[in-house]
Amino acid sequence: HELIKKSFEEFGISFDIYSRTTSDIHKKTASDMFLKIYENDGFQEIESEQYYDEEAGQFLADRYITGTCPHCSNQRAYGDQCEQCGTSLSPTDLINPKSALSGSIPVMRTTK
Repeated sequence: HELIKKSFEEFGISFDIYSRTTSDIHKKTASDMFLKIYENDGFQEIESEQYYDEEAGQFLADRYITGTCPHCSNQRAYGDQCEQCGTSLSPTDLINPKSALSGSIPVMRTTK
């Protein structure tokens, strides 16, 4: 606990705003932070392969991909974690991945 607390202090991180991600203060704080990073050339554009739902016409965040957990065989695991065994996963770890949006089988596509 003390080591983590010290690390936060060294990086100037404090926990003084308690809000929901839907609140106006959260939206403003997040927007301001990303704008500051952008203005200081802190972002780097790269290409990566991600699952894409052709029926929904969009790339899928890891929570929008479901399938079978390769560790415990839970058939309702998410692309980031299996709720049954608690294992952290990557979407490509899932067996028989499906889109949670349309139920279709997602395809890999290159995105920036």
